[in-house]
Amino acid sequence: MTVTVDASGVANLEQYFESFPRVAAESMSIALNETARGPALALARRNMTQQVAFPEGYLERPDRLFVSQFANTNKLEARISGRDRPTSLARFAAPGSPVYTSGQVRKPGNVTVHVKPGSSQNFKSAFLWQFPGGGIGFAIKLRPGETVKGVDRYSPYEVPQKDGGHSGIFLLYAPSVDQVFQDVADQIAPEVTSALEDEFHRQFAFRSGAAL
Repeated sequence: MTVTVDASGVANLEQYFESFPRVAAESMSIALNETARGPALALARRNMTQQVAFPEGYLERPDRLFVSQFANTNKLEARISGRDRPTSLARFAAPGSPVYTSGQVRKPGNVTVHVKPGSSQNFKSAFLWQFPGGGIGFAIKLRPGETVKGVDRYSPYEVPQKDGGHSGIFLLYAPSVDQVFQDVADQIAPEVTSALEDEFHRQFAFRSGAAL
């Protein structure tokens, strides 16, 4: 999903476009792009890390949270998108948690995760599982009839056995970047609009030689 940054909240915008349509359109397209990749992304990352303890630098990666559409003079809107794949719970595991490969005998123990800032949760019979491709997942071993409590939003995925039977090993996930971004989008909207308005006025003054 995406969040759109547009000009709808900028005050007295019609006056600018009626008096100087070309300059106003150029100024707004640039202001939208500067705001989207600057203040909007920064505010989103700040509020998202207040909700979920993403690892340092995780949200700065271009495939996690990014400007998915830039504005131009014909379409005055920019869009920000977040990755919609669930985030492995392994990214929130405490340092030193046991890691096993798919070919090793697994000895589940206690693994602590920190998803919410300032809080932690302990999972029994859990371990970190390194896949052949190098990725690491958060796995838990359940006995028949057992269920998992405290898993945020995503249902556990059971790893199938080669014969298609039940393995009792489940991969657990935290919310996706997109989910957390959608949660904070309304919170940051007033600050994003204010930043857009300031940037538009700056761009317009530069291009017209004087503000209205």
